[in-house]
Amino acid sequence: MLSVLRDYHPAVAFVFFMAMITLCFLSLEPVFRIIGMLGSCAVALAVRGAAAFVRASWWLLLLVIIVTATNALFSTSGLTVLFYLGGAGGLPITLESLVYGCCSGLMLASVLVWFQAYNRLMSRQGFLALFSRVAPTAALITARITVFVPELVSHARQVNNAQTALGTSALSKQAEANVIDAPDTPDVPRGTSTPDTPGAPGTPGTTQSRSSRTSLYQKLRYASALSSQMMEWGMEKSLVTADSMRARGFGSTQRSSYRPMRLTRPDVVALATIILLGCLSGAFMLVYGGQFAFYPYLTGLSAWWVYVPYAVFCLFPFVLAGGERLAWTLSRSRA
Repeated sequence: MLSVLRDYHPAVAFVFFMAMITLCFLSLEPVFRIIGMLGSCAVALAVRGAAAFVRASWWLLLLVIIVTATNALFSTSGLTVLFYLGGAGGLPITLESLVYGCCSGLMLASVLVWFQAYNRLMSRQGFLALFSRVAPTAALITARITVFVPELVSHARQVNNAQTALGTSALSKQAEANVIDAPDTPDVPRGTSTPDTPGAPGTPGTTQSRSSRTSLYQKLRYASALSSQMMEWGMEKSLVTADSMRARGFGSTQRSSYRPMRLTRPDVVALATIILLGCLSGAFMLVYGGQFAFYPYLTGLSAWWVYVPYAVFCLFPFVLAGGERLAWTLSRSRA
Protein backbone atom coordinates (compact mmCIF):
# COMPACT_ATOMS: atom_id res chain seq x y z
CA MET A 1 0.00 0.00 0.00
CA LEU A 2 2.71 2.50 0.98
CA SER A 3 4.92 1.57 -1.96
CA VAL A 4 3.56 4.76 -3.54
CA LEU A 5 6.42 6.58 -1.80
CA ARG A 6 8.83 4.79 -4.11
CA ASP A 7 7.13 6.42 -7.10
CA TYR A 8 8.10 9.86 -5.81
CA HIS A 9 11.55 11.40 -5.86
CA PRO A 10 13.86 9.85 -3.22
CA ALA A 11 14.05 13.22 -1.48
CA VAL A 12 10.38 12.87 -0.44
CA ALA A 13 10.91 9.62 1.49
CA PHE A 14 14.27 10.74 2.88
CA VAL A 15 13.02 14.09 4.18
CA PHE A 16 9.91 12.48 5.66
CA PHE A 17 11.76 9.80 7.63
CA MET A 18 14.53 12.13 8.77
CA ALA A 19 11.90 14.62 9.96
CA MET A 20 10.03 11.90 11.85
CA ILE A 21 13.20 10.62 13.51
CA THR A 22 14.21 14.16 14.48
CA LEU A 23 10.79 14.89 15.97
CA CYS A 24 11.13 11.84 18.19
CA PHE A 25 13.91 13.61 20.11
CA LEU A 26 12.22 17.01 20.48
CA SER A 27 9.75 16.16 23.22
CA LEU A 28 9.11 13.41 25.76
CA GLU A 29 5.56 14.56 26.40
CA PRO A 30 3.49 11.35 26.81
CA VAL A 31 0.83 12.03 24.16
CA PHE A 32 3.44 12.96 21.54
CA ARG A 33 5.38 9.77 22.31
CA ILE A 34 2.27 7.59 22.10
CA ILE A 35 1.25 9.17 18.78
CA GLY A 36 4.79 8.71 17.43
CA MET A 37 4.91 5.06 18.48
CA LEU A 38 1.48 4.27 17.03
CA GLY A 39 2.28 6.10 13.79
CA SER A 40 5.61 4.34 13.32
CA CYS A 41 4.03 0.94 13.99
CA ALA A 42 1.20 1.66 11.53
CA VAL A 43 3.65 2.60 8.76
CA ALA A 44 5.92 -0.38 9.49
CA LEU A 45 2.95 -2.77 9.54
CA ALA A 46 1.74 -1.47 6.17
CA VAL A 47 5.24 -1.74 4.69
CA ARG A 48 6.46 -5.05 6.13
CA GLY A 49 3.29 -6.94 6.93
CA ALA A 50 2.05 -8.10 10.33
CA ALA A 51 4.06 -11.34 10.54
CA ALA A 52 7.39 -9.80 9.51
CA PHE A 53 6.87 -6.78 11.77
CA VAL A 54 6.09 -8.86 14.85
CA ARG A 55 9.00 -11.20 14.13
CA ALA A 56 11.46 -8.30 13.84
CA SER A 57 10.09 -5.97 16.52
CA TRP A 58 8.83 -8.13 19.41
CA TRP A 59 11.91 -7.23 21.45
CA LEU A 60 11.00 -3.52 21.37
CA LEU A 61 8.36 -4.18 24.03
CA LEU A 62 11.09 -5.70 26.18
CA LEU A 63 13.25 -2.62 25.51
CA VAL A 64 10.51 -0.29 26.74
CA ILE A 65 10.01 -2.38 29.88
CA ILE A 66 13.75 -2.43 30.64
CA VAL A 67 14.13 1.33 30.17
CA THR A 68 11.07 1.99 32.33
CA ALA A 69 12.26 -0.29 35.13
CA THR A 70 15.83 1.04 35.00
CA ASN A 71 14.73 4.65 35.33
CA ALA A 72 12.38 3.77 38.19
CA LEU A 73 15.20 1.97 40.04
CA PHE A 74 17.87 4.64 39.58
CA SER A 75 15.70 7.77 39.82
CA THR A 76 13.71 8.32 42.98
CA SER A 77 12.50 11.79 41.98
CA GLY A 78 8.79 12.49 42.12
CA LEU A 79 6.20 13.05 44.81
CA THR A 80 3.74 10.27 43.94
CA VAL A 81 5.17 7.19 45.63
CA LEU A 82 3.47 4.03 44.42
CA PHE A 83 5.24 1.53 46.67
CA TYR A 84 8.54 0.84 48.39
CA LEU A 85 10.80 -1.82 46.97
CA GLY A 86 11.94 -4.07 49.78
CA GLY A 87 9.21 -3.09 52.22
CA ALA A 88 8.77 0.02 54.32
CA GLY A 89 11.87 2.18 54.27
CA GLY A 90 13.11 0.61 51.05
CA LEU A 91 13.60 2.12 47.60
CA PRO A 92 10.63 4.33 46.66
CA ILE A 93 9.11 3.72 43.21
CA THR A 94 7.38 6.88 42.02
CA LEU A 95 4.80 7.40 39.28
CA GLU A 96 6.81 10.23 37.76
CA SER A 97 9.92 8.11 37.28
CA LEU A 98 7.88 5.30 35.69
CA VAL A 99 6.18 7.66 33.25
CA TYR A 100 9.49 9.33 32.34
CA GLY A 101 11.15 5.95 31.74
CA CYS A 102 8.21 4.72 29.68
CA CYS A 103 8.31 7.84 27.48
CA SER A 104 12.06 7.43 27.02
CA GLY A 105 11.60 3.79 26.02
CA LEU A 106 8.83 4.74 23.57
CA MET A 107 11.12 7.34 22.03
CA LEU A 108 13.88 4.76 21.41
CA ALA A 109 11.44 2.15 20.12
CA SER A 110 9.74 4.57 17.71
CA VAL A 111 13.10 5.65 16.29
CA LEU A 112 14.03 2.02 15.60
CA VAL A 113 10.64 1.32 13.99
CA TRP A 114 10.97 4.39 11.76
CA PHE A 115 14.36 3.09 10.63
CA GLN A 116 12.76 -0.26 9.77
CA ALA A 117 10.24 1.44 7.51
CA TYR A 118 12.98 3.64 6.04
CA ASN A 119 15.01 0.59 5.02
CA ARG A 120 12.01 -0.82 3.16
CA LEU A 121 10.92 2.35 1.35
CA MET A 122 14.29 4.00 0.63
CA SER A 123 16.24 2.20 -2.09
CA ARG A 124 20.01 2.23 -2.51
CA GLN A 125 19.68 3.85 -5.91
CA GLY A 126 17.63 6.64 -4.37
CA PHE A 127 20.14 7.22 -1.59
CA LEU A 128 23.03 7.34 -4.06
CA ALA A 129 21.09 9.69 -6.33
CA LEU A 130 20.63 12.10 -3.41
CA PHE A 131 24.19 12.17 -2.07
CA SER A 132 26.48 10.88 -4.83
CA ARG A 133 27.26 14.41 -5.99
CA VAL A 134 27.57 15.98 -2.53
CA ALA A 135 29.49 13.20 -0.73
CA PRO A 136 30.19 10.36 -3.16
CA THR A 137 32.50 8.35 -0.88
CA ALA A 138 30.26 8.56 2.18
CA ALA A 139 27.17 7.76 0.11
CA LEU A 140 28.82 4.71 -1.44
CA ILE A 141 30.08 3.39 1.90
CA THR A 142 26.67 3.85 3.55
CA ALA A 143 24.88 2.16 0.65
CA ARG A 144 27.29 -0.78 0.71
CA ILE A 145 26.88 -1.19 4.48
CA THR A 146 23.10 -1.38 4.16
CA VAL A 147 23.57 -4.21 1.66
CA PHE A 148 26.53 -5.99 3.22
CA VAL A 149 25.10 -6.44 6.73
CA PRO A 150 21.92 -8.29 5.61
CA GLU A 151 24.01 -10.39 3.21
CA LEU A 152 26.40 -11.28 6.04
CA VAL A 153 23.53 -12.33 8.31
CA SER A 154 21.94 -14.37 5.51
CA HIS A 155 25.23 -16.10 4.66
CA ALA A 156 25.86 -16.93 8.32
CA ARG A 157 22.39 -18.47 8.52
CA GLN A 158 23.10 -20.57 5.41
CA VAL A 159 26.43 -21.79 6.80
CA ASN A 160 24.81 -22.68 10.13
CA ASN A 161 22.02 -24.61 8.38
CA ALA A 162 24.54 -26.48 6.24
CA GLN A 163 26.69 -27.45 9.22
CA THR A 164 23.60 -28.49 11.15
CA ALA A 165 22.60 -30.78 8.29
CA LEU A 166 26.14 -32.25 8.23
CA GLY A 167 26.12 -32.75 12.00
CA THR A 168 29.04 -30.39 12.70
CA SER A 169 27.20 -27.50 14.35
CA ALA A 170 27.05 -26.78 18.07
CA LEU A 171 23.51 -28.12 18.37
CA SER A 172 24.42 -31.38 16.65
CA LYS A 173 27.46 -31.86 18.87
CA GLN A 174 25.40 -31.10 21.94
CA ALA A 175 22.83 -33.74 21.00
CA GLU A 176 25.64 -36.24 20.34
CA ALA A 177 27.24 -35.43 23.70
CA ASN A 178 23.94 -35.91 25.50
CA VAL A 179 23.55 -39.33 23.90
CA ILE A 180 27.11 -40.37 24.81
CA ASP A 181 26.88 -39.05 28.38
CA ALA A 182 23.49 -40.60 29.03
CA PRO A 183 23.83 -43.07 31.91
CA ASP A 184 22.99 -46.70 31.40
CA THR A 185 19.86 -47.28 33.44
CA PRO A 186 19.43 -50.92 34.44
CA ASP A 187 16.13 -52.59 34.12
CA VAL A 188 14.27 -52.11 37.38
CA PRO A 189 11.24 -54.22 38.24
CA ARG A 190 7.98 -52.36 38.49
CA GLY A 191 7.31 -51.04 41.94
CA THR A 192 11.01 -50.91 42.91
CA SER A 193 12.42 -47.48 43.80
CA THR A 194 15.95 -46.42 42.81
CA PRO A 195 18.13 -43.80 44.53
CA ASP A 196 18.51 -40.48 42.70
CA THR A 197 21.37 -38.61 44.29
CA PRO A 198 22.49 -35.59 42.18
CA GLY A 199 26.02 -35.67 43.54
CA ALA A 200 26.75 -39.35 43.04
CA PRO A 201 28.98 -40.38 40.14
CA GLY A 202 27.12 -41.47 37.08
CA THR A 203 23.79 -40.12 38.29
CA PRO A 204 21.63 -37.81 36.17
CA GLY A 205 22.63 -34.70 38.16
CA THR A 206 26.35 -35.17 37.46
CA THR A 207 25.74 -36.07 33.83
CA GLN A 208 23.55 -33.00 33.30
CA SER A 209 26.16 -30.69 34.86
CA ARG A 210 28.97 -32.12 32.73
CA SER A 211 26.77 -31.94 29.62
CA SER A 212 25.92 -28.29 30.25
CA ARG A 213 29.60 -27.36 30.61
CA THR A 214 30.43 -29.25 27.43
CA SER A 215 27.53 -27.59 25.63
CA LEU A 216 28.69 -24.07 26.61
CA TYR A 217 32.25 -24.79 25.48
CA GLN A 218 31.05 -26.22 22.18
CA LYS A 219 28.79 -23.24 21.54
CA LEU A 220 31.60 -20.76 22.19
CA ARG A 221 33.98 -22.70 20.00
CA TYR A 222 31.42 -22.98 17.23
CA ALA A 223 30.57 -19.25 17.41
CA SER A 224 34.28 -18.38 17.18
CA ALA A 225 34.74 -20.61 14.13
CA LEU A 226 31.62 -19.19 12.47
CA SER A 227 32.79 -15.61 13.10
CA SER A 228 36.16 -16.41 11.53
CA GLN A 229 34.43 -17.87 8.47
CA MET A 230 32.25 -14.78 8.14
CA MET A 231 35.27 -12.47 8.35
CA GLU A 232 37.03 -14.43 5.60
CA TRP A 233 33.91 -14.39 3.45
CA GLY A 234 33.45 -10.63 4.01
CA MET A 235 37.04 -9.82 3.06
CA GLU A 236 36.84 -11.99 -0.05
CA LYS A 237 33.56 -10.37 -1.12
CA SER A 238 35.01 -6.89 -0.53
CA LEU A 239 38.01 -7.65 -2.74
CA VAL A 240 35.79 -9.06 -5.50
CA THR A 241 33.53 -6.00 -5.33
CA ALA A 242 36.49 -3.61 -5.45
CA ASP A 243 37.98 -5.40 -8.49
CA SER A 244 34.61 -5.34 -10.22
CA MET A 245 34.18 -1.61 -9.58
CA ARG A 246 37.69 -0.86 -10.80
CA ALA A 247 37.14 -2.92 -13.94
CA ARG A 248 33.98 -0.92 -14.70
CA GLY A 249 35.82 2.39 -14.38
CA PHE A 250 34.42 3.52 -11.05
CA GLY A 251 35.86 6.88 -10.05
CA SER A 252 37.32 7.70 -13.46
CA THR A 253 34.45 10.03 -14.38
CA GLN A 254 31.45 11.59 -12.70
CA ARG A 255 28.99 8.96 -11.55
CA SER A 256 25.81 8.56 -13.58
CA SER A 257 22.47 7.05 -12.55
CA TYR A 258 20.71 4.27 -14.40
CA ARG A 259 17.31 5.65 -13.47
CA PRO A 260 16.82 9.40 -14.13
CA MET A 261 15.46 11.08 -11.00
CA ARG A 262 14.09 14.60 -11.41
CA LEU A 263 11.82 16.60 -9.18
CA THR A 264 8.32 16.92 -10.61
CA ARG A 265 5.35 18.97 -9.49
CA PRO A 266 3.89 16.19 -7.26
CA ASP A 267 7.32 15.81 -5.64
CA VAL A 268 7.50 19.52 -4.87
CA VAL A 269 3.98 19.52 -3.43
CA ALA A 270 4.77 16.50 -1.25
CA LEU A 271 8.03 18.06 -0.04
CA ALA A 272 6.30 21.35 0.76
CA THR A 273 3.61 19.50 2.74
CA ILE A 274 6.23 17.51 4.65
CA ILE A 275 8.19 20.66 5.52
CA LEU A 276 5.02 22.49 6.60
CA LEU A 277 3.76 19.65 8.80
CA GLY A 278 7.24 19.02 10.20
CA CYS A 279 7.79 22.67 11.16
CA LEU A 280 4.32 22.95 12.67
CA SER A 281 4.73 19.72 14.66
CA GLY A 282 8.21 20.74 15.84
CA ALA A 283 6.99 24.17 16.95
CA PHE A 284 4.09 22.66 18.91
CA MET A 285 6.45 20.15 20.51
CA LEU A 286 8.90 22.80 21.61
CA VAL A 287 6.30 25.30 22.81
CA TYR A 288 3.54 23.14 24.30
CA GLY A 289 5.46 19.92 24.86
CA GLY A 290 8.17 21.88 26.65
CA GLN A 291 5.60 23.09 29.19
CA PHE A 292 4.97 19.54 30.37
CA ALA A 293 7.00 18.53 33.42
CA PHE A 294 7.61 15.09 34.88
CA TYR A 295 9.13 16.20 38.19
CA PRO A 296 8.34 16.81 40.96
CA TYR A 297 4.83 15.86 39.77
CA LEU A 298 3.14 15.33 36.40
CA THR A 299 1.64 18.51 34.96
CA GLY A 300 -1.45 18.77 32.78
CA LEU A 301 -1.55 17.91 29.08
CA SER A 302 -2.08 20.39 26.26
CA ALA A 303 -5.26 20.92 24.25
CA TRP A 304 -6.24 18.27 21.70
CA TRP A 305 -5.53 20.45 18.66
CA VAL A 306 -1.85 20.62 19.63
CA TYR A 307 -1.40 16.97 18.67
CA VAL A 308 -3.33 17.06 15.37
CA PRO A 309 -0.46 18.21 13.10
CA TYR A 310 1.88 15.55 14.46
CA ALA A 311 -0.75 12.83 14.10
CA VAL A 312 -1.43 13.86 10.49
CA PHE A 313 2.30 13.99 9.81
CA CYS A 314 2.79 10.44 11.14
CA LEU A 315 0.07 9.21 8.79
CA PHE A 316 1.32 11.21 5.81
CA PRO A 317 2.26 8.07 3.78
CA PHE A 318 -1.33 6.86 4.16
CA VAL A 319 -2.55 10.27 2.95
CA LEU A 320 -0.37 9.95 -0.15
CA ALA A 321 -1.56 6.39 -0.80
CA GLY A 322 -5.20 7.42 -0.31
CA GLY A 323 -4.78 10.36 -2.68
CA GLU A 324 -3.28 8.10 -5.33
CA ARG A 325 -6.11 5.58 -4.97
CA LEU A 326 -8.73 8.34 -5.11
CA ALA A 327 -7.18 9.78 -8.27
CA TRP A 328 -7.13 6.31 -9.83
CA THR A 329 -10.79 5.70 -8.94
CA LEU A 330 -11.85 9.05 -10.41
CA SER A 331 -9.91 8.39 -13.60
CA ARG A 332 -11.55 4.97 -13.96
CA SER A 333 -15.01 6.45 -13.41
CA ARG A 334 -14.48 9.07 -16.11
CA ALA A 335 -13.25 6.50 -18.63
